[in-house]
Amino acid sequence: TIKGYGSSLSLSSALSEGVRFGGPSLDLSYQSFTFEVWLYPGNLSSGYYGIVGQCSTQDARACLHMTIRDGKLYMGFYSDDVDGLQILSSATWYHAAYVY
Repeated sequence: TIKGYGSSLSLSSALSEGVRFGGPSLDLSYQSFTFEVWLYPGNLSSGYYGIVGQCSTQDARACLHMTIRDGKLYMGFYSDDVDGLQILSSATWYHAAYVY
C-alpha cells in the first residue's frame, strides 16, 4: 500500500509493471511545478522507460511524460520535449528533479 510521503514503490520493467491512478488529473496549465523522484534503474539498455505520465484528455497534446530515454532523463509535453545531459548508469541511485 502506498500511503504518500515516505512511501516507496518498486517496479520491474522486465515484467511491464506499472501503476495507474484514477480520478482527476493535476491542473498544470500556466503554472510551474517540480516533480522529484529517487531512481535505481536496474538495467538500462537503449529504449524508453516511463517514470510518470499524465493525460488530462484523450488528446496527445494534453499529455505530460517524465521518462528515461536512451539512458538520459527526458520530460515532454506534446512536441515540446527536453532531454537531460547526464547519461545514467544501471544499478546506481539517482535523485532526479523535473522542473517546469
